[in-house]
Amino acid sequence: MGSIKSHAVCLPSPAQGHINPMMQLAKLVHSRGFHITFVNTEFNHRRFIRSRGEEAVKGLPHFRFEAIPDGLPPSDSDATVKYQKIIEDEFKHCGWNSILEALSEGVPLICWPFFGDQQTNCRYVCTTWGNGMEINPDIKRENVEDIVKEMMEGDNGQKVRQKALEWKKKAEAAISLGGSVVTNFDRMINEALSQGRVVKS
Repeated sequence: MGSIKSHAVCLPSPAQGHINPMMQLAKLVHSRGFHITFVNTEFNHRRFIRSRGEEAVKGLPHFRFEAIPDGLPPSDSDATVKYQKIIEDEFKHCGWNSILEALSEGVPLICWPFFGDQQTNCRYVCTTWGNGMEINPDIKRENVEDIVKEMMEGDNGQKVRQKALEWKKKAEAAISLGGSVVTNFDRMINEALSQGRVVKS
């Protein structure tokens, strides 16, 4: 009959900044013995094939890719990569992946949120955690100069840089053996195994 595997269906929000971390999570869960079905919209599934090739979507044993309709009319290949246009114009925007990278490296942030979860992320960074500053949304060249100078030389900037280093230490502790990230991930896996849906392999 074969072994019994728990089955995790991973369905990220259809934007690249969400797909990448969901893929990392899916790989971690797969490494713990789960059968994975990774679901993309048809549009993003086609983009994935264009960037990685047909072989990439064949997956691994017990790791498969599926596509679902997105309900949108056909569009050009850049329709969902508005993050990319911002990057090309050199405007760094308070996305969650960028925040996590900055936290883990102890880098202070200058935030200029646009849409989605970015306003919430900015509030955490600038108000709750204290490792960043928000720039005036009606941005001018002098605004950029002022906030960079404050970040590098000012009293507030010194506090922000110190907070950034503190968060780096906390992040390192969280992902170390016995840290909160590892402990919580193990707990999630154990709970899923004890309650989850299973499939025959």
